[in-house]
Amino acid sequence: MAALAIVACSAQVRAQTAQVWNQAHADSANTGFVDVRTKPADLPIRKIEGLGQIAPGSGPVFASDGTVYLATSGGKLHAFTPHGDLKWTGSPPAILTFQASPAVGTDGTIYVVGGQVARDHRGGETVLRYDSRLIRFSPAGTLLSVTSFPAHHPEQYGTGTTSAAPMLWRSEGAEFVMIPAIYRAFSTTELHLLAFSHDGSLMFDQLVTQVTLGDVTGDSDLHWWCLYIFCYSLNDLFGLTPTVPIPGANELPVEAETPLPSVGVSRDPNPVVVVADNNQHLIGYNFSPTGGFTELFRKHLATGQIRMSSPTLLQSGHSVISANYGDEGWLLSGGPSPQNWTEVVIPRARATPALTNDGRIISVARDGTVRAVSTSPNRTVIGSVGLGAETIAPVAASCTHLFVSTVSSLVTLDARSLAEMARFSWKAGGQSPPAIGPSGMVYAFAENSLFIFPAPRVGRFVLTPLTCRDVLIKSPTAD
Repeated sequence: MAALAIVACSAQVRAQTAQVWNQAHADSANTGFVDVRTKPADLPIRKIEGLGQIAPGSGPVFASDGTVYLATSGGKLHAFTPHGDLKWTGSPPAILTFQASPAVGTDGTIYVVGGQVARDHRGGETVLRYDSRLIRFSPAGTLLSVTSFPAHHPEQYGTGTTSAAPMLWRSEGAEFVMIPAIYRAFSTTELHLLAFSHDGSLMFDQLVTQVTLGDVTGDSDLHWWCLYIFCYSLNDLFGLTPTVPIPGANELPVEAETPLPSVGVSRDPNPVVVVADNNQHLIGYNFSPTGGFTELFRKHLATGQIRMSSPTLLQSGHSVISANYGDEGWLLSGGPSPQNWTEVVIPRARATPALTNDGRIISVARDGTVRAVSTSPNRTVIGSVGLGAETIAPVAASCTHLFVSTVSSLVTLDARSLAEMARFSWKAGGQSPPAIGPSGMVYAFAENSLFIFPAPRVGRFVLTPLTCRDVLIKSPTAD
């Protein structure tokens, strides 16, 4: 048992610097990776039922102590212990829906975006009015503040709308919350980048992209952007969406789509904020707490509109997105690195790419095909596996495994070979990304329920958290 104790002690020391999945895609760089070892998700230790729906692309996030936060479309923020006991439930003081994952700040503050939609009959015509707010909760569940998004065209169209998750910009002790939002005018649709301070105050409002609408009453650019936000998910909550066909056992609902891209933030020093405008461009900004946003680059990626994922920031200085138009799909890259990377064809690319411990890019297509793409010396597909069911959920990556949520199952793949290690069957999955807790436990959402899968274990001993550098030494007497 002596060798076993040494490994456990080493893990406790290294846990102090282990990454915590405290934002939508693990971290501000959207890597979808946590530096812990996991075990295949074959059998959950708990299923928490009756939580209601969560928005497509939304999922659990964690505080450094392992507290699990989950925001539902019904406007409830739930806090659970790592093993699933309810700590508290918080709600905003209005009928709002939570459209994305929360984010947990350095001091434990939880940030979540609430949205509201209503029919406005003023002016002799009926229009849909969308309003959004940034809501802050304390780690104890106290409602701290509610801040409305700025109103650019409030007379008819509200204060902006988003399904992008809040992401954290941090540098030299300062922390800001970055959220893209869509604003509709009569003849244009605008994408803005909002920066809120840690106390919830709006500090900066940056116009990113403006699209001129060809016909505001028809299937125009507005519908293209609206598709990701409220045309189905939020409108459905308020009974504004017509009935759609029932999908097959391995198919997503036809209206299921990835959310508006969240920003990606490179790490210190001098973090760069990268925005995928869900249209044609990747845009990078320098940010100053006193001066706001300064555009650093704007890379044109397409001649027509393409759907984009959130940008994943690589150590090379490149940002990478999944992008698609119909059945065509690609991995596309931009700055802040000035070195140009050519596209990689990934059919029906949908979800935000994840990264592995050795730097490979993991992409998952809507049909459930997982592909590994090398980054050095060239961008090439070096492995793929089909999972047999649809998904729009990004992959969660640990030191040892990849976890993929499909409509019909949670699949565990070996992180290096992509060999299937486990498959847990369920229904109504494929829209929420799995997440990995600080101890190596895996959390996934389907069937309006939160599933919790255990951390690695040798015999009776749970040896977590173990990082990618740790070597597991099994005791001769262990099971």
